[in-house]
This record gives sequence, structure tokens and C-alpha cells, in this order.
Amino acid sequence: MAPDGNVTQIATEIRTSNGLAWSPDTKTMYHSDTGSGEVFAYDFDRDFGAVTNQRKFAQLDNTVGRPDGATTDTDGNYWSAGVSAGNVNCFAPDGQLLQSIAMPVPRPTIPCFAGPNLNTLVVASLRPHGDDELLKEFPKSGGIFAMDVEHKGLPTYRFG
Repeated sequence: MAPDGNVTQIATEIRTSNGLAWSPDTKTMYHSDTGSGEVFAYDFDRDFGAVTNQRKFAQLDNTVGRPDGATTDTDGNYWSAGVSAGNVNCFAPDGQLLQSIAMPVPRPTIPCFAGPNLNTLVVASLRPHGDDELLKEFPKSGGIFAMDVEHKGLPTYRFG
């Protein structure tokens, strides 16, 4: 969506759209499809809002964690909540899995960086409804968690 309200379709056949984030230089845009487990990278022209050159960045499954919400850091790493594996995954700009951080809940949903130095990773999680056994096992489900990491996040950009 452009600041003037115009909308351009850049992808089709997406089951669950998620994980929108940009590289530090804003030249790469990331987008994930939780349903298919795919994360895509695109060339992005910030001046014109043009999105081109779609390519598969990562293919994830339930063992690694299907991609959900995401963010990036100053090194260009892509951080994705592994909603089906109870972790947060950190990928290098070339798509290599660098780190997987186990969470105290089975369904983390979105990471972001916070704090005065943007080196606190904050992760929200899903609270299961109707699954009393899972909630008994993981009573912190639905909580928000924070941890210091060795990476620094990017400041939030304003749209338009």
C-alpha cells in the first residue's frame, strides 16, 4: 500500500501472510507464509515502493518452526517466531539458520527489539483456547517474554 492509498499485489496463493520485515538498508523485503512454511525475500526500492525479484529465502517445517511474525537486526539477520516448534529462529542474510532460541511456551508469535539499546528481544505468544491440557502444561502461554541478545534491532520506520 502506497501513502496515497494505492494498493499493488505482489504475491498470490498465500495461506497465512506473516513476517514482514526489511533489511537494514531497506533494499530487501522479507515476507513469510505460515501455512506453507516459506519465507521469501524480494528486492525493494524504497523510493518507489517497488517490490521485485521474489526468491525463496527459507523453507521451514514444524520441527524448525513454521514462520510467524518477524523482525530484523542491524546485522541484517531475520528473526522469525517458530510458531509450531516453540522457538524463535535467527537467519543470516543468506538464509542460513544461525540460532534457535527455545521459548517457555509452545507457540511464540512475533518477536521485536526493544529497550534503550534495542538489544532486548521481546516475544509475544499465543494462548490456546479450548486446549486445557496444553494450557496446564504451559500456563505462561499468551504471555510476553523479554531476553537480552547479542544483536541490536532496527528502529521502527514510519509509513508514508
